Amino acid sequence: MKRIAWWVMALLSGGVALYAFAVLFVPGFGAPIVSRIRVNTPAAFWAHLAGSLVALATGPLQLSARLRNRALAFHRWTGRVYVAGVLIGGAGGLALAPFSDEGIVTHLGFGGLAVAWLFCTIAATARFAAVKTSCIAPG
Repeated sequence: MKRIAWWVMALLSGGVALYAFAVLFVPGFGAPIVSRIRVNTPAAFWAHLAGSLVALATGPLQLSARLRNRALAFHRWTGRVYVAGVLIGGAGGLALAPFSDEGIVTHLGFGGLAVAWLFCTIAATARFAAVKTSCIAPG
């Protein structure tokens, strides 16, 4: 069952990453708001989509025990790439939140989601670093 759940998560994550790739690199692809945001806030737009694409593409690899056990160095490097993707994508998402289409509720919702993504990644990275340097016990 764990294996099926991992594949479902990996396929869904990959699908969203492919959509982000298409929005970034296929002219005219995406909802009308995408064209407006691309013009009005290009740096935040690119940061959010490119960083999130990287995080979505590498995230499932971090949750594969098989990969971690067989290729620890690869697992560690994809983890670093994932964290960089989240930091860039989350910052871009936070910058884009005030420009969402449906008012204060979506501004707060998307902003809160970006903050949660950033906070959880930073907290997990800090915890991992503390365990690695034996400041705290694992688990």
